[in-house]
Amino acid sequence: MVLSGDVILRDGPSALDPYFSQNRTLSAKGSKPVMLFEKTPHYAANIQAPLVAAKLLPAHTKYIYTLRNFSTQDMSLYMHREAHKKNITYSQWVDESVQMHKKWDMCRKKVLDKIVPPRYKNEVRSTYLVDGLLSDAKFVAPEQSYWIEKQMSKTCGIPAPDFRPRDLFEELLHHRNLIRWARYVGQDRILCVSDEAQKRAACAVTKALNAFLALKDPLEDNDSCDAVREERTTVERLADANPGLQSKADVMAAAYRLKDYVESIARLEKRLVDDAVGTCDARFLDML
Repeated sequence: MVLSGDVILRDGPSALDPYFSQNRTLSAKGSKPVMLFEKTPHYAANIQAPLVAAKLLPAHTKYIYTLRNFSTQDMSLYMHREAHKKNITYSQWVDESVQMHKKWDMCRKKVLDKIVPPRYKNEVRSTYLVDGLLSDAKFVAPEQSYWIEKQMSKTCGIPAPDFRPRDLFEELLHHRNLIRWARYVGQDRILCVSDEAQKRAACAVTKALNAFLALKDPLEDNDSCDAVREERTTVERLADANPGLQSKADVMAAAYRLKDYVESIARLEKRLVDDAVGTCDARFLDML
């Protein structure tokens, strides 16, 4: 999480040194350079990480954004946080998360309404696509967008209940997160890799990564790279984890409520979905 901390803003790129000391030693001895990378799902919805990346990392840095189906992503997180062991049903997990996110989203709109110049008020009221407006240079410059989001975060809190405080609900809304990353680092420096592609056609993913990263020593496919991989997180797994807590029907009903909510946002923000996810999908196909 180095890109989302205040240390790197204060110390600059040297703040990364402790994380890559082994690589510096290898390079000093003339050994083959080691590819440096950092990954965390929390970077997806983090408002600071893309700004820091744009300011401090080299201009040729490439970014890989992995998209997982929001439904399986959320169920997987529920299992990972062992919510079922705390007697939190998936219905409670979904419903409380959605209700908090609705309030958080409305709060953001109210904050933005106070900030947008009067001459743009009608446009804001007619669209109210907060993330779209923040990415529109006609309204605000990228760095100003960061400070506006910072103020929104301070005023509205985070869109996550107590049982998932580090795992923002916004991490499920890939189009919003991609728009933010594109705002700071540039859309052409981001490659999207879907979890579905990785499971169904890993060889194609390897090919796209090699083309996008322009590696001198390409990543290699293995003999089974196109073997179909099954999804580990399923409705049955959630129900079986604590049989006395919830039934398969309960989990499925909650999953459908989550699906309805996320897809309602996607329909409202179709332009952002097309610009962000659509462009990333097209770039992936161009690399094959």
